[in-house]
Amino acid sequence: MNEEIKKYKEKARFLRGISSLIGFKQTFVEFDRADRFAGKPTYTFLKSLRLAIDGITGFSLFPLRIITFFGFLLSASSIAFGFIYIVYTLSTKANISGWATRMAAVVLLGGIQLLMLGIIGEYLGRIYMQVLDRPLYTIDKLIGFGKK
Repeated sequence: MNEEIKKYKEKARFLRGISSLIGFKQTFVEFDRADRFAGKPTYTFLKSLRLAIDGITGFSLFPLRIITFFGFLLSASSIAFGFIYIVYTLSTKANISGWATRMAAVVLLGGIQLLMLGIIGEYLGRIYMQVLDRPLYTIDKLIGFGKK
């Protein structure tokens, strides 16, 4: 297992994720931990949060895809709002002096910006995954090699 971990050339290694990614059989050991008898833990909430963020961003492009989704959602909702406003204005002859069109335009432009950021993020995420140069697979055993 040690040799397999060495194949991961990342600078900021998230060992909990890498050990799962390698694919060897894993198990758990149940034990009763004694209460801390002195001092306070040095692993703060912020350190735990940083560890969670490292795990999520190091092994997933999901946060980038959330940005793309929200950009699409905002753009679509502003277009829908614009159509609803047009139908409402034509059917009731009521006009709210420019407020609705400004809001629709602002939300549409914000949604388009988020969508474009999400697309750029997708490309950056793919480049990031490529640059990590992680092994594509792990070979557990070689059978029939090296024998003549």
